[in-house]
Amino acid sequence: MYLLSAAFLAGLVLLAVPWWLHRLSAHAAEQHTFSSLLLMRPSQAPVHIRRKLQRLWLLALRLLLLCVACLAFTQPMLKLAGSAGLSAIPVPDRVIVLDTSLSMNRSADGGSGERAFAEAQRTAHALVRSLPTAGRAALVTVGNKIELEAPLTDDRPRLNTAIAASAPGAARLRLDGLLGRIANLTGTLASPGEPLEVHLISDFQATSMPDQFNALIEGSIWPVTLHPVSSDAPNWAVTHLAFRYGNQRRTQASPKTVEVTVRGFATPARAIDVILEQNELPVGRQNVVVQANGSTTVRFELPPAGRGHTTWLARLEVDDALDDDDTRRLVRADREQTPLPVITSSERSYAYLRAAVQAAAPNFAPVRQTVARDLAGPVVVLADPGVLLGSTERALTRFLRSGGAVLLTAGPATRSAGSLPLLDTALAPGRFDQTSRGIVAIDRSHPVLTGFGAWRDLTVFQVVKAAAGAELGTGEVIMALDDGTPLLVEHPVGRGRLMVLTTALDPEWSSLVVRPAFVSFMANLLGYLAEDLLPAEALVGQAFAIPAQSVQLFDAAGARVLGLADTVGRPTVSVDVPGVYQLRTPSRARPLAVNTHVWESDLRRAPDELLARWQAATAHEGIAPNTPSVPERAGDTTHIQALGPWLLALLALLVLAEPLLANGGPTGRLRWNLRT
Repeated sequence: MYLLSAAFLAGLVLLAVPWWLHRLSAHAAEQHTFSSLLLMRPSQAPVHIRRKLQRLWLLALRLLLLCVACLAFTQPMLKLAGSAGLSAIPVPDRVIVLDTSLSMNRSADGGSGERAFAEAQRTAHALVRSLPTAGRAALVTVGNKIELEAPLTDDRPRLNTAIAASAPGAARLRLDGLLGRIANLTGTLASPGEPLEVHLISDFQATSMPDQFNALIEGSIWPVTLHPVSSDAPNWAVTHLAFRYGNQRRTQASPKTVEVTVRGFATPARAIDVILEQNELPVGRQNVVVQANGSTTVRFELPPAGRGHTTWLARLEVDDALDDDDTRRLVRADREQTPLPVITSSERSYAYLRAAVQAAAPNFAPVRQTVARDLAGPVVVLADPGVLLGSTERALTRFLRSGGAVLLTAGPATRSAGSLPLLDTALAPGRFDQTSRGIVAIDRSHPVLTGFGAWRDLTVFQVVKAAAGAELGTGEVIMALDDGTPLLVEHPVGRGRLMVLTTALDPEWSSLVVRPAFVSFMANLLGYLAEDLLPAEALVGQAFAIPAQSVQLFDAAGARVLGLADTVGRPTVSVDVPGVYQLRTPSRARPLAVNTHVWESDLRRAPDELLARWQAATAHEGIAPNTPSVPERAGDTTHIQALGPWLLALLALLVLAEPLLANGGPTGRLRWNLRT
């Protein structure tokens, strides 16, 4: 017999407690003077003898209870010879974890050698072959996310098929917190208490290691075995692609050149051809020398760009360990000025609006109108319009339902009209109110509220309110006053959106228009309504927000990656393959450049000392606590009998017997024994 947790034997020192209590209660009886013992009635057995026997039985029971409890915690195991039909220690199941990040697609000798992932697959197949009889294993792949490829099973062909079907992706793997994520997944694989062992197969890049060592072992509950594959390999990559605008402001000028940065990782000095493409057509080629482990920047003069969005691609002609990072993509949005119709009768509101648009959104050209005409742009502004003509209101309604966007601001003319146009909402009559109110963000995640911290000192003096029993439509309240009155409300109308600001663009109504926050607010608001806030660049596997609704995402081949149902409510999404995608909304389409992460290009492995320390910290021996016994594998000649369950059952019986004896339960039986 042996003990798995012999340290619990230290609890036997508690046996002194009931012994001390027993000695404390065994005091000498007090003696009294009595005239004659002849006057006393004789008893069948002296009372003090019965009490002494009862205390001795109770002491023995309590000492036995503590001994059994301590032994149960030590988890005693008894090794017996014979059949395997009895209870035994289970053989741990295996969870094989394959690294499928971009770096695992490296080749050994410049693109033509064996890939690191092929070596990882051979290691995984060997782990399946070495499983004991009736042993089980599961296959998990990890890149930017963790996926279960095969559940716990003893079906070797199924496991080998899943290993062969796995392939490296293009995302980055971060090793901090990985064991905790694996532990969460294993909770769905095995029953509670069943032992597991984790086998992590990876190239263990230095760039994937966290700054703190504790992040590597955080959440680890199972023994972990590290299986490093491959070795350092020289690699070049395009790490940066950007426009250069010279000394002019980016928002008011076209770029003059494009910069391409090429970097080598563990590389010798070498001459490399750098090629620049515009909309898949070559526009330049340069041969540059990249120094050993260094980087260099190449500049290309840009040809005149046509109208619409432009896609730029820089690529290297070089044989190195990785191919996907030899290409980088960049998208330049169409900077053609878009007309911004402003329907208003208020010269003051138009002046404040025009100044903010010219400062923060120069791609919009405000055009003042009194009736709706030429609504070809994506956004129309109604600045305190008052009563709209029937033809104008019908034209705006058609514009909204076809996918356009309208910004409606209130004011004295709107209040005098008694209703909000396009919503047909009756307004409550009100007078000028000098009482100021603060502003509260209801939906801080909304793109319009980017930089909301600058709004803290703003105050609102008056707003339009819905009449009693009426509501400002059924839209989403984005901002409100501190008394709950809606300030900015978004309403879906057909395929379009109507944004209502219940105050005026006038300093007599709020301090908004005289503060710097108004400029950024108009830029966010117009960009959101025109869907110009859609991202233009992303990294593989990195989540990015889509600040619009009803968006579809298509890859370069035209296949839908995300449908309308996947992009409801401005979601956060990610893609797994680099390339140029198309984001399509009801009103426009925009390209999205998806590139690989630069850190995946550095193929140097973490130091061996760090890996050895990680292995030592996670290579737990023994079995998991509270592991139940299961039938031993067929063919074994011995088995291990766990005594813990029997000791726990005995402990339960002793716990039940102790109060009975302490309350005098067996007194009658003792009396009967004395008579006989």
